[in-house]
Parts: sequence; C-alpha cells; structure tokens
Amino acid sequence: MNNATAFDLRAHLATLFRHRLKILLIFFLCFTISTAFAFLAQPIYMAGSSLLVLSQDPLRLSSVLTPGGDGAVQFLSPRDQIMTEAEIFKSQTIAEQLVLDMGPEKVLEGMTGRWDFLAEVPGKAKFWAVSSLYKFEPAKNVLEKAGIQPTVETYDPVTKAIGKLMDNIDANPVTKTDVFVVTLKSPDPEFAAEAVNGLVNNYLDHKLSIQKPQLAVDVVRQESRRLRSQVDEAQRELQAFKLTSNIVSIEQQKTLLLDRLNKAEQSLLNAQNPIAGGLSLGVGDAGGAPAIPPALQQRLFELQLERDKYMSGSPAAAQVQREISDIRSRINTARQSQIDVLESEIKQYKAELRRLDGLTDEVVDLRRDVNIKEEAFTKFLKKEQETRINETLDVKNLTNVVQVEPARAPLLPEFPQRFLTIFLGAFVGMAGAIGTAYGFDTLRRTMTTRDEAEKALGEPVIATITKESGKRQDRVGNVIEFRRVAEAVRRALGDKGHYFLLVTSSAAREGRSFVAAGLANALSEQDVDVMLLQVRGSGNEMLEDLSDPETEKGNPVKRLTDKSEPATSLPAVGIANSSVIEVDLHPTKEADYGRQSVEQYIHQADNHRGVVILDAPSLGSDPEQLLLASKISACLFVVDAESTSAPVALRSLTNLKAAGGKVLGVVLNKREFVIPNWAYRLFISPPSHARR
Repeated sequence: MNNATAFDLRAHLATLFRHRLKILLIFFLCFTISTAFAFLAQPIYMAGSSLLVLSQDPLRLSSVLTPGGDGAVQFLSPRDQIMTEAEIFKSQTIAEQLVLDMGPEKVLEGMTGRWDFLAEVPGKAKFWAVSSLYKFEPAKNVLEKAGIQPTVETYDPVTKAIGKLMDNIDANPVTKTDVFVVTLKSPDPEFAAEAVNGLVNNYLDHKLSIQKPQLAVDVVRQESRRLRSQVDEAQRELQAFKLTSNIVSIEQQKTLLLDRLNKAEQSLLNAQNPIAGGLSLGVGDAGGAPAIPPALQQRLFELQLERDKYMSGSPAAAQVQREISDIRSRINTARQSQIDVLESEIKQYKAELRRLDGLTDEVVDLRRDVNIKEEAFTKFLKKEQETRINETLDVKNLTNVVQVEPARAPLLPEFPQRFLTIFLGAFVGMAGAIGTAYGFDTLRRTMTTRDEAEKALGEPVIATITKESGKRQDRVGNVIEFRRVAEAVRRALGDKGHYFLLVTSSAAREGRSFVAAGLANALSEQDVDVMLLQVRGSGNEMLEDLSDPETEKGNPVKRLTDKSEPATSLPAVGIANSSVIEVDLHPTKEADYGRQSVEQYIHQADNHRGVVILDAPSLGSDPEQLLLASKISACLFVVDAESTSAPVALRSLTNLKAAGGKVLGVVLNKREFVIPNWAYRLFISPPSHARR
C-alpha cells in the first residue's frame, strides 16, 4: 500500500492530542451551551385531539355556481375532504370564539412563556429611542423627513390572544386514514388541553352553521335537472349530425365501403389484363359495369378453330379473319366500357371513405360529450341521496366529523427534549472541535516529525531531540540521539586530522546551542578532542546560555572564557575535550573583522586533530556566516519542531548550499511526543514495545 494514502493512526492521534486544548475548549463550550439551553429554555407542552371524518360532504358545487362554467361537477376526494376540514379548524373564527369564551386574560396567561418578553424588547427600544429623539427639534425634523414616527404602543388583549393561538394551532391529516389531529402548543399543559377541547367544540358548532344542507338539496335538484337537459341536448345534436351526414353507423359503413372498394379494384385489375381476365369478364361481378356476353367469347373461340382449317390467304380464311377482328373489336369496346365504369366506382368509394374519415373526429367528440354529461348526471343522482342523508343528520344536530377522544394534559414537554439537546450539543461540539483541530493541522507549516522534516527539507534527519520535561525517559532518549549524531560526525571525520562542523538554524531560539553542547558532550564521551566555538551574533540575537534550563539543561561542557571577555583578547586555541570559546562576529563597526576572527580560530585549529564545533548565530539574523560555509567541513542544521516554518528553513538550507556548504544532516529539536503513553500503548503499540 502506498504510504501516502495509508491510514496513519499515529498521525491522526498526534493531530488530536496536539490540539487537545482547542478540542476540549470547543467541546466544553458547546456542551455547556446545550446544557444551559436544555434546562433554561421554556418547556412547551403540546396537547392534541383526533377527529374522525365519517363521510364526505355531499358535493362541492364550485363549477356549478361559477358563471360561465362548463357544467362539470367537481367532487372532493377523501383526502381533499380531510384537508378541507383541517383548514376550517385553523380558521381565525374558531380561535376568536375561544378567546371570547375563555377571556383574553386567561388565554394570554396560558400562552405566555418566561422568555417571551425578550421578543418585545426591540420594539420597545425602538419606540423609546424615537420618542427620545423627537424631544430635540433638529432630530425631529430629520426623522419627519425620513418618515419615521414614534408609534404609540397599542395593547389589544383580544387581538394579541388570537395571534398567539393562531401561531400555535395546527391540524394535520393522518396518512391513509380518515382522521386528522389537531394540536396546540402552550407553556401550560392544563391550559393546552382545555383550549384544544374548546377549539374542537367551536369547530363543530361552526361547521354546522356553514353547511346549510337544505340549500344544498335545492342546488342539487336544480343541477340534476340542468344536467339532464344537457344530456338530452347532446344526444339530439349527435342524432341530427348523423341524419345530416347520412351516417347510421360510421364503423359499419366504412367496413362495407372497404369491402366494395377491394372487389372493384380486383375487377379492374382483371379487366385491364386481357390474358387473366379474358374468360371472366362475362361473369358480371364488377358492380354496375356491363358484362361481356359469353356468346361473343364462345364465337371467337369457334372462329379461331375454324381459321386453322383453311389455308392462309384463301378467301374463306380471309372471311373468317374479318369476323374474328370484328368480334375482338366488340370485346375490346366492352372491356374498355367496363374499365371506365370500375374506375368511376373506385373514385366514388374513395371519396366516400375520405368523407367518413373527416366526420369520424366530430362524431367521436359528440359521443364523448354525451358520455361525460351522462357520467356527471349519474354521479349527481348518487350524491342527491347522500345530500338527503346529510340533511337528516343536521336535523338531529349531528355532523359527519366527530371527536375520537378529548385532549388531555401532556405529562412531558414537547420542547426542549433535554437529553437529545445535550447529546446533539455534545456531538456538534466534538465534531466541530475535531474539525477545527484538523483545520489547524492542515494550515500548520511546522515540522513535528522526522518524515515531515525530511519531506519538506530534502535532507536526512539524523536526530530528533525531545523537549525535556524533567522525565528520565526524555533525558535518556536525548543522550541516545546525541550519540547517534556523534557517530555520524566520527564517520565523517574518519582518518582526517580535523573536522569543522557548523551548527546553525534559520531563526533564533531554536536550540542550536543546546544541540552543539550536547554533541560536544557526546563526542567527548567517545574520547574525541572537541572544541566548541560559540560565535556571538550582531546584537539582534543574543548568544544562547548553555545553562539556560530551556536550552542547555544539565550540560557538563565547561567554559574556558567569559561572555564579557572582549573578542580582541583571543586566548591561544588548544584542542582539548569540552573546550568552549566565544567570539564576536561583529565586535566593531568593521563588518569583516568578526568573520576574520572566526577564520583565525579555524586557521589556528587547522594543525590539530579533533572536531571543532562552531555554534553560529541563525542564518536569518546573521547571513554573513554564509561566507564561512565553504571553509568548514560540514553544516548541522537545527530546526524547532513546534516553531520553525518549513519554507523559511528550506530557504536557509538553499542559501547555505548555494554558498558552498555541505549539509551533514538535520536535527529536529524540541520535539514533543503529544501522544500520552496510555494512548500509545492502547492504540499503537503493545506494552512490551518501546515508544520510540
């Protein structure tokens, strides 16, 4: 599997634990907000009641009563009937009657929550601000020109109570049933149940008052008579059209014409083919065409036989030939007459078929109109009986909608659902926190692991130094890493007499002095002569103190000179184990003097065996040291795992190589193992494996 696309559990855990404070903060914030909302929000209770629609209303005469209507009657489907009842229930008339029955004060008390006053704050604040500004004449003139007037607060309890009821009433049908459910939301569960029962009673009374079944019966009867007259008129129009167009049954007439047309065309084909039709022309089956007498055909046959008895050219043969020609002329004349008659009949048949085809659509339209009106009339007859039944129900003070069960005070609030709200808040908080962590990690430009540093800089990472936290595990690990660097230096030293190593970084406070001192200590432990030459910068960057607990904790390298010692009084250089010498890179205003001082030490140490470590300032603050890059054996580049920007470090390395420097490797300093030991052992490695 490609490592670029493989799931790296270590990297994901490192991302989460690196941003653990952000994750905990966001999660705690969302959890706190959701918990506070769940317990401080006003509980809203929903009381409901089910209503059953026993049967449909007799009909809806919208098309009948609409001027210019086509006379078609529209009936409501069962679902449309239930939706209609639900809309009637939600009408303002029902809510207004309940307010008048219960009193607006009681309705407002039952429908007002603890935080409802906040909704009135903006309006009151606006009224107060405009009223205050109107007290000043200049501001009053400006507001009047802008059309802003201080609106006087009007408090109409009835209107306000009706509005609150209308905002919280709902009625919805239950799928695949004849039931619709009415609900009311209120902060008071007892009031919600009482109000729903009152709304249902008002709805039933209002429905009885608007049905007026006696008027519906009259309209049904009038509409039945009108539909009956329309059916009779449509049938008369169809019969009159058939008589005018000479049509009895258009389908049968077309079938008969097609049969006659086929026979006439076959007879015409026989008449036009003398060989095939010569013996059949006398049958007389070609409609009204005259038939050729069979006697002529028989006489022609006899003469042809008689002609064969005489010699050619004899008078008798000539006489017989003349008679044969005469008979053939008579037969051809009869055949042509028959062809003319047949062609005329075929034209008549085709013209009649075209006429019938043109009348077919009109006949179909007339029949469809008759069928539609007959169907509407039949349905009206059925609905007339239902209308009479509905009238009987109204007389008995009944309705086709009944309450299945009365509303009862709910025990649990509909909103908020505390556990669900808290769970959603915790889920959103965790998802947002993790997303934020990955977002920050995606935008991160630092290098926290060996692989990231090697990929970004293109150089091998020969050591990863852990940021010491006082744990023995960190100290032991760092000693091992310094020994690894020391081995690399010893391999590079080989049989050479001396080896000059420049330790630098791209920016200050990246721990290069700590790395240089640790490397010197590791080389000293391996009996290698080491001189640590600390080069003081231009003043923008102070020399890192080896005894600084953040950089050089517990380093045993002994100083030979003091920071206060002037650079002009340079002591003689002798290569000894763990020797530290400090030099100013810029001791005077002459820019080259400090570099020449460093070059002087390099030249003096050129005749001695061992390793000279130059702890130089950062390349960002003192780029002059690039001039020394070609005069030293190799460079050791230090990057801070948590602060060094990859582009900045890469640019410094590129400049160092361009100046002729050879890079021994990269040291990743101050690396933090953000994954706790328990998580590492639980998710990544068994307890028997080491963390590194």
